[in-house]
Amino acid sequence: MLACLFFETKLNRMNFLCLMTKITISKVKNLISMTSNFAISKFKNATSNQKIYLGIALFLFLLQFFMGGDTFYRYTDSNYIIIFSIIGLLIALKRRTKSRKVINEKAIFNIIYSDYNFSSYASLSLLSLFYAILQGLLLGTGVGFTFYAVGCLFYGSINVFLINILGFFLCLVLLLLTRLVIEGLSLFFRLTEDK
Repeated sequence: MLACLFFETKLNRMNFLCLMTKITISKVKNLISMTSNFAISKFKNATSNQKIYLGIALFLFLLQFFMGGDTFYRYTDSNYIIIFSIIGLLIALKRRTKSRKVINEKAIFNIIYSDYNFSSYASLSLLSLFYAILQGLLLGTGVGFTFYAVGCLFYGSINVFLINILGFFLCLVLLLLTRLVIEGLSLFFRLTEDK
C-alpha cells in the first residue's frame, strides 16, 4: 500500500510538471507571436531609409559569423570592430560637414590657404575635426562591441558578452572625457580669441 501511494504521488508530480511545462510553452509561444507581430507591423510601417539602415545593420551583425577568428585578442574579433570604427568615422565626418554647411563655417583648407588677415581661427576648426574623428571611432567601436556581444550570446558565452558590453561602456566614457577635454580647449581658444 505504501508503494502504491508513493507511485501515485510520483505520478501526480509528473502530471503537475507536464501541465506546468505545457502552460510555460503556451505562454512562450504567445509571447513570441506577440513580439513577431509587433516587429512585422513596425517593419511594414518603416520608411524606405529605415529599412535600408535595418538591412545594413542586419548584414553587419551577421558578418561576424562568417569572419575568421582573431588571434590578436581572444574575446573580440578586432577586424570586425575595425569595420565598425571605419563606418563610425565616415558617418561622423559626414555629419560634421553637414553641420558646418548649416552655420556657413569656412573650411579649414580655406582658412589656412587664404586667410591672411587672421579673421578666422583654424584652431577651433581643427578641434572640431579632431572631435569628429574621435567621436566616429569611439561610437563606431562601441556599436561594434555591442553587435559582437549580442553575437556571443548565440554561442552561449556570457563571459565574452560581458567583456564586450564593458568595452561598449568604456568607449562611451572615453567619448565623454574627450568631449570634456575638447570643450575645455575650445573655451580656452574662445577666451583668447575675444581678447
